[in-house]
Amino acid sequence: MMALRITKELSPIGVLYPLLLPYIYRWDRQGRKGQPCEVLARGTMNSCCVRFPDGYTMITSRNAIRKNKDFQQ
Repeated sequence: MMALRITKELSPIGVLYPLLLPYIYRWDRQGRKGQPCEVLARGTMNSCCVRFPDGYTMITSRNAIRKNKDFQQ
C-alpha cells in the first residue's frame, strides 16, 4: 500500500481529497456553496477565516459553514 503525504501549504488538498476537509460552505457567496473548506482561525463576533481546496481564503460568519458528514480523520 502506498503512503500519502499531504502538505496543506503546497497542495490543494480538497481537489484530490475532499473528504479530508472538515467543513462545507453553505452560503452562496462568491460561487462557493457546497465546497469543502477548513477553518484556519476563529474570530470575535462569530467570524472565522476559511480556506478552500484551491487555496482561496475568506473571512466569513461561522453560520456559513457546517460539519462535513463524510469527513474522515
